[in-house]
Amino acid sequence: MQNINNKIILELTNNKYRSVFFLVIIFYLLSIFYEFKEFHLWQQVEYLHSLNFRIRLSNLYSYPHSMRYLLVTPIYYMSDLLNVDYNFIFSILVVVFCTVVSFLFYGIISNIVWVKDKWLLMSVIMIYFSLLTLSMNGRLVFGFLSYSLFFYGYVGIILNKRNLLSILYVISSLFFSSATSGIAISLFLISSVLMAIWFFWINRISKLKIMTVMFFLIFFILYSPIILMLVNKNLNYFGSSITESVVSMTSHGVIAANVDKLNKNSINKNSINKNSINKNSINKNSINKELINKLLWSFFSIFLFYYIFKFKGIFFKNIILLLIVLFMIFILLLSIFANSILMMGFVPFILMVMIVYYGKGRVKKIDI
Repeated sequence: MQNINNKIILELTNNKYRSVFFLVIIFYLLSIFYEFKEFHLWQQVEYLHSLNFRIRLSNLYSYPHSMRYLLVTPIYYMSDLLNVDYNFIFSILVVVFCTVVSFLFYGIISNIVWVKDKWLLMSVIMIYFSLLTLSMNGRLVFGFLSYSLFFYGYVGIILNKRNLLSILYVISSLFFSSATSGIAISLFLISSVLMAIWFFWINRISKLKIMTVMFFLIFFILYSPIILMLVNKNLNYFGSSITESVVSMTSHGVIAANVDKLNKNSINKNSINKNSINKNSINKNSINKELINKLLWSFFSIFLFYYIFKFKGIFFKNIILLLIVLFMIFILLLSIFANSILMMGFVPFILMVMIVYYGKGRVKKIDI
C-alpha cells in the first residue's frame, strides 16, 4: 500500500513539473513574440548573406566563415519561405535548442544517477538554460547545444549504447560548435582528447568497436583542415609570430590584464570631451566584464574542487563522474584564450550540481 501511495505521489509530482517545463517554454516563446528578447545572427554571416555567398566544398576548406554560414543557411531559407525576419526564426530556434539541451541533459544525468523525478530535473535544466541564454548572444546558444550533444554522444559511446548513433551526436556537436572559432577549436580539442582516452581505455579491456573508431577517424581527418584553418586565422589576427599570437590571444581570455588596458586607454584629464567620456565608459564596462569572468572562473574552479572532494571515493564506480571533471578542467584551461569557452563551463557545472543534488547514494555502478 505504501509503495502504491509513493507511486501516486511521484506521478503527481512529475505531472506538476511537466507543466512547469512546458510553461517555461511558453513564457520564453512569448518573450520573443512580444519582442522582450530577440537574438540576432552575427555580423560575418549577415555579410556573407548580403553577398549571396554560395557554399561549396572548396569554400569550407578555404574560407574561415563558411562553416558558420552553412550552419545558419537553413534559417535564411526558412525566412525566405515564410517571409519572416530571419532573426525572429533564429530566436525561436534558440528556444528549441534549450528544449533539446534539457532532454540531452536528462539522458546524461540518468546514466550517472538514478532519477525518479524526470520532469523536475528537466524543468530545472530548462529554467537554467533559459535564464542563461536570455542574458547571452545567440552564438553561445549554439555552444551550449554543441557541448551538450558531444557529452551525450560520448556517454553513449562509453556505455556502448548505439555506438554509430552516438558518434553521429559527437559529429553533429562539432558542426554546431562552428558558430564561433573559439568554441569550435576548444570542442575539437576536447573531443579528440576524450575520444583518444576512450580508444586506449576500451582497447585495453578488449571492447573496442572498430567501426565506431574508423567512423570518427574519417571525420577527424576530414574536419581537421577546417580547424587548422580557424587556428591559423586566429594566429594571423593576433600577431606576426606564433608566440606573439598566443600571448595576444590571452587578452581575450580570463587572464586578460586590466592594468594594461587601462594604461593603453588612459584619458588625459586636462582634455576631457564627449569622446573621452565615451571611451572611459567603454573601459569601465570592459573591466566589469573581465572581473565577472575572473569571478566566474574562480567559482567554477572552487566548485570543481568541491565536486572532486565529495565524489573522490567513487569515481571509478561510474567513470562518467571522472570524465565530467576532465571536461571542466579542459574548459578552464582553454578559457585562458577565449571568454566564450569559459561560458561553456556552465555545461559541466550544472551536471556537477545535479549529481551533487542526487548524492552518492544514487550513483549508478557502470561495468565497462
